[in-house]
Amino acid sequence: MAEIVAFGESIGEQQPPVETGGNNKEYNTVALDELHPSSGGAKFSQELFGNIPVDVTVMLGKTRVDLQKLLQLSKGDVIELAKKAGETVEIMVNSQLIAQGEIVAVGENYGVKVTKVISR
Repeated sequence: MAEIVAFGESIGEQQPPVETGGNNKEYNTVALDELHPSSGGAKFSQELFGNIPVDVTVMLGKTRVDLQKLLQLSKGDVIELAKKAGETVEIMVNSQLIAQGEIVAVGENYGVKVTKVISR
């Protein structure tokens, strides 16, 4: 039997083929060494990972409308949100809540001033 090799090192031996159900396909199981957490305290490097783009979304508010009302929307209509003016907004990164903030004006653009960072 052949050994399974990853990056030039043996990580386990293949077991004899095992037949599965009635589909006549064979597969091999692999015995792998158990992984243990590193005690070296390795941390992610900002130099290595700092340039990876992530999606940031600011959740201004939500509401629920009937489909009929949605289909009747036209220019100038206002959709009222459940959130009150001046309430904090949620700041999401890749769909995960990471902070809360308040809407601010930055020149001609909108921005968000972080008021609370959510720790996990």
